[in-house]
Parts: sequence; C-alpha cells; structure tokens
Amino acid sequence: MNSLTNTDVGAKVTHSFSTKENTIIVGTQHALGPLTMLKARLNNAGKASALIQHEWHPGSLITISGEIDTKSIDKSAKEEQLVHLSCFLLLCSSPSCQRCKGLRAHSYSAAK
Repeated sequence: MNSLTNTDVGAKVTHSFSTKENTIIVGTQHALGPLTMLKARLNNAGKASALIQHEWHPGSLITISGEIDTKSIDKSAKEEQLVHLSCFLLLCSSPSCQRCKGLRAHSYSAAK
C-alpha cells in the first residue's frame, strides 16, 4: 500500500484452457481511515463492483457492496440483472464477546 495516499492498484490476468477465454480484472483499494476500506474493480466483461468495509469492533466487519453490468445498461431490467446491492454484517466469532453474543454473520441482498 502506498503510505502517502493509502491506495493500492492491481491487475489480474487469467486464461482458461478449457474455454479458451481470457479474463482481465483491474482493481483498487483506498483506506479512508484505519478502520474503513473502499474497494472497486472492473473486468473485461463489463462488470464493475465496489464495496465499503468498516471494522466497527475488533474482528467485526460491516460491508456494503454493489455490482453493475455496464454492458446491460441499455437493455431492459427483465432481460438481465443490471444492479446487485448487498449488505453483509460479519460479527466476531468470539463466544465471550458481549457486543456480538456469539452471533456469526448476516447477509442482506437486493437486486433490481
């Protein structure tokens, strides 16, 4: 991570021999503070996704993420799922944690 900007940038290239397809993913992450991370990525198929993740208690994360298929923007929503939003709350696994009381994870999802 670049210590001046708290930002990382990366790329991933994969090749599937069975389907003979290449996949290219470009992504970045930026630390908004010591407990909050913003991440985004885009692949060559036109899918863009982003998330913001906050550690509200040691070992406990809340994540809000979204994904959009940029190639489907001009199609109707009935033809293809355009936007996917989700919220994921991961509570710590410590049975002694008084804040979480042994709960594990909850996920909420909504698609348009």
